[in-house]
Amino acid sequence: MTAPTVAVASPLPQEGVQILRRPAVLARLQICCSTLYEWNNPKSKYHRPDFPKPIRLGGMARVGAVGWVAAEIDAYLAAIVAQRNADHAEGGEA
Repeated sequence: MTAPTVAVASPLPQEGVQILRRPAVLARLQICCSTLYEWNNPKSKYHRPDFPKPIRLGGMARVGAVGWVAAEIDAYLAAIVAQRNADHAEGGEA
């Protein structure tokens, strides 16, 4: 006898979601590890509330593997570029 399957609703599509681990995020953003943690730390003066939050890959434990959704990192970069372009178009500093 097999166990019944339970459908679990997921906010992410099942196909095409790419998860980036920390080294890949650091390489994509060209930042160091401490900067990544400062951006995610609400108590830091360098905190960026608009930066994508990591997701836990190893269950609900407080420690373990985390990753970032690649599309969210790409959208964050696109927003930075769009803001820079808007500032430049208004005559601000680039």
